[in-house]
Formats: sequence, C-alpha cells, structure tokens
Amino acid sequence: PDQTAATPSPGQQLLEQARALMNQGNFAAAKQEAQKIRASGLGLESQADELLGQIVLAEQASALKLYEAALDALRKGDQDRARALLTEMSTAELDPATAQKVQDLLARLRPNGSGKASVGEPTPDDTEAVANQKLNLEIGTKIAEARRLMEVDPDQAIQLLQAQLDAVKAAPVSPAVAKTMTRRVEVAIELAKKDKAVFDKKMQDKAYRDEIERKKLRILEADKAKKAQFAELMQKAQQAMSENRFEDAELLARKANAIDPNEVAAVALMNVANVRRHYERDKELRTLKNEGALTAFQEVDRASVADPEVMKRDIAYPTSFAELTQKRRALNERLKPRKDPAIVAIEAKLNDPVSLNFADTPLGEALEFLRSYTGLNIVPDQGALAEEGLTLGSKVTLQVKDIKLKNALKLMLQPLHLTYRVDEEVLLITSPQSNRQKLITQAYDVTDLVIPREQGQQGPRFDGTFPSPNPLSPEAPVNP
Repeated sequence: PDQTAATPSPGQQLLEQARALMNQGNFAAAKQEAQKIRASGLGLESQADELLGQIVLAEQASALKLYEAALDALRKGDQDRARALLTEMSTAELDPATAQKVQDLLARLRPNGSGKASVGEPTPDDTEAVANQKLNLEIGTKIAEARRLMEVDPDQAIQLLQAQLDAVKAAPVSPAVAKTMTRRVEVAIELAKKDKAVFDKKMQDKAYRDEIERKKLRILEADKAKKAQFAELMQKAQQAMSENRFEDAELLARKANAIDPNEVAAVALMNVANVRRHYERDKELRTLKNEGALTAFQEVDRASVADPEVMKRDIAYPTSFAELTQKRRALNERLKPRKDPAIVAIEAKLNDPVSLNFADTPLGEALEFLRSYTGLNIVPDQGALAEEGLTLGSKVTLQVKDIKLKNALKLMLQPLHLTYRVDEEVLLITSPQSNRQKLITQAYDVTDLVIPREQGQQGPRFDGTFPSPNPLSPEAPVNP
C-alpha cells in the first residue's frame, strides 16, 4: 500500500490537533493553532480559515447552550449551578452585548450584605439575549454550509442564504439587531454571487463540468447519510441531557462529531455536557464531605454518652492489692506484642524432653546432633563465639535424660559462657553480652504512675490491705 497516502502531511496533522482542541472545548488554544497554521506558509490558508470559522461558531454555540442552561437553573432556583455555568461561559470570546449580560448576571448572583444573592427569575432582557444569540449562531451555521455548497452548487448556496435572509427579517428581534444581522447575510449573498460568476465561467469547460458533477453527486449522497446518522445521535444526546445523563450525552455528541466534524452543534453539546458532568460530580463530592464531617462529629458526641448498663451496675473496683496485681498482670499480657507463629513454634519445641550424652564433643557436632534430633534451625553466632575466644571445635560435655530442651541447652552452653535466644525464626547460639544488646520492645500500663493521687487519698498498707472497703474509688472514705 501507498504509505505516503496513508500518512497525513505535517500541515494536516496540525489541523487535526487544532480540531481536537476545539472538540475538547479549549477554543482559545484551538484558535491560536489555526492562526499559526494560516501564517505557516504550508499552503493551508483556506483550510485554516474554514477551521477558524468552525471554532468561532462552536464557541458561540457552546456559550449559548451554557447561557440557556444558566437561565434554566435560575428558573428552578438553583443559583449555585447558574453561577458555575455563567463563570464557565465568561471565559469564552463573546460579543460585547452578551459578555455584558453574563457579567450583569454574575454580579446579581453574588451574595449581598445579608448573605443572599439578589437575583430572581430571568428578565425579558435575558430571554432576548438568548434569542439574539440563537439567530446569530443560525446565521453563522448557514453561511458555513453555503460556503461548502459553493464548491459544487452555487445556486443552491445562494438559495440557502436567501432563505436565511427572509428568516432574519421575520425574526422577533429588535430593529438594531435585525439591521446588523440582515446586513451580515446580504454581504454573504453578494460574495456568493461573485463566486458564482467565477464558477459559471469554469463550468464552460466540459472536463471541469464532469468533475464537478461527480463531486456533487458524491457530496450529496454522503451528506444525506451523514445527516440522518447525525440527527439520530444528536436527538439521543439531547434526550440524555434532559435526563441528566451527562456522561452518556457527551459520548453520543462525540460520536456525532466524528460523523460530521463540520457541524458545530455536536461540539457545543459535548462541551456543555462536560461542564454539567463535572459540576454535578463536584456537588456530589461536596455533599459527601459535609456528610462525612457531620457523621464524624456525631460519632464523637455519641462516644461521650455513658453506657446506661454501666451506670446501673456501677463501676466494680478491686478490693485488695492482690486482686489489683492479678488484673494488672492480665492487662500486661494483653499489651505484649504478638509473636510470629514460627517463633511460637520454636519456643514450644524448647519445652520438649530430650536425652543427651556428650563427652568432650565439639560444639559444632553437638549442635548438628540437636538439629537432627529436634528439627530446629540452630545457628551459631560466629561473632559472639569469636568474642568469647571459642570456635565450633570447642568441647562440650553433658549427660542428661528426659529434661526440657531449653534446660539441656542452658547446661551445655553455660560452661562456655554462652546462651541462646530465638531470633528471626532460628535458635541462635550466642553470648550473654550479645543477648543484652538485643532490644526488646514491651508495653506496660503505667496509668497510676502518671496520674497523681488525689489529695488525702491513701495507698495500701504493707500487709496488702486497704484502709477503705473500696480502695480505688474516688468516693472511698479517708481516715482523718
């Protein structure tokens, strides 16, 4: 296959990038890219101009839909949504009249001294502004459509513009607006007639005429199929918008845009659906955060409520120092860190009975015998042995029968000034000095050491009894 035909030129790639920015709703960046392409000298001036026109129309259509959505929000009393939509719209490049309308509405939506916005129902001026924008957008769309038709059928293009001129004259707009928009369409008709004269002259050539007829047939057939698919997708997208299914609406509008990139209505709907989707998501997150904070505060308040059952039973205090000691030991046991199951298994194995008979046996051989006999991983600490001046060849002597393994190890290692500890899932043969350097973390309950005794409260007697029948109760009687 022809790779040259398959790969777009650098200029076409730049046009696609600018179109992608437009489809994302980034109209300012899209216009900058299109203007760069027009000034680049790549021979794409006409295509760049056409794209610039589409970007302007898409921006106007998007702003109009945002404005309509903001007015609808005001009618429903949703001032937060109206403010968000108008703020998004204010970043667009608008005509001076519309831009002023947006700023006026935003000013009315700002809270006054009482903390409330001073805006109510949309005014007739607001509705008139929407009508003017709709008519302006309709004119721009028809002019763009007529420009495309001029390539193959100037007569139809002029008829399209003439019909639009009649619609403008019949539109219920102010005389000043009607005059401006009428002149805009009349200028487009005049230019179309000049282009038609050039077109008619070229059509005198049979080869050119045949080529135009083929192109016209191809364009008309393609337009017919595209318009049907486009209309169906846009209808579904509008339905999704009315049902607040903004993600679905954006997806459907994106599909419609892929079918006809020249139709700006799809781009506008994509942008509005995206804005509405993010606004609703932000509102949902704000609600969840508020609910979460409120729930947390309520849980704190709930924790301060005394348990009625405890209040009925009263608090049971120990009656003797021995009972207190027993409870403290049980608490300390619970505070001990949980041991690894492998370490627990080794410690259990140390309680198994063994019988040993070593007579001047090298330490290494004795440890190897114990490994085989018990199944434990017994590892000598070579550094500790060296510090004690010992090697695995040092002799050990021990004859015992049916005593616990831990006691047998103690008796065997003590003459060599060695000991053992369970460490890292092995039984480590080491020195007492090394054992003392091993840090063991242990938690203790020291509440009674850090909370001062109340004035006049007495401690236990030396015999372990208390001068009070309820020694730890704050209400216990105090001897004078």
